[in-house]
Amino acid sequence: MDAIFAAKDAAFGAAAAMAWMLITNRGHAEIKEN
Repeated sequence: MDAIFAAKDAAFGAAAAMAWMLITNRGHAEIKEN
């Protein structure tokens, strides 16, 4: 059970990191355009 929860936490962390990178990259792109 611990391994399953650890895997879920790792997957969630990776997804959150990817989403944050997309959001920050999009924000920087908007700033550069303006």
